[in-house]
Amino acid sequence: MNLQLQGNLVTLVKCKTVVNSFIGKLTLFKENIGRREFYQFIHLAGLQISDDHLLAYCEHLEVLKADMIKRFTDLLELEPPHWLFGPFCVDAPIVPLYLQEELMDLQSDCEEEVHFTMMKYERFWIAIARMK
Repeated sequence: MNLQLQGNLVTLVKCKTVVNSFIGKLTLFKENIGRREFYQFIHLAGLQISDDHLLAYCEHLEVLKADMIKRFTDLLELEPPHWLFGPFCVDAPIVPLYLQEELMDLQSDCEEEVHFTMMKYERFWIAIARMK
């Protein structure tokens, strides 16, 4: 998560996605550990772990989750407009007045449209590759 939040090209939307995903994973980890399913923690799988230790691990994950939510509340409450994700599919009048001219410039730029479309497909194929 730390590396995903670094760099010059990281946007608030990307940060929200990364943080939200991590918080969701903490919940998943807690539930799995509570059921003695250690897929995400392979080193625990071969150990004899007492119920007290499992409870401590689950409590730690819950505290970590609460801390992450508290630290990133402003980011998690961010609601980016839907048109932001498909700027080539919206009419300029639906965006705020101060962005309409810039949106028209963007929509008129054929190179940017191709770049935007390629990025969507690139993300799709990266996601598919990660599933394998």
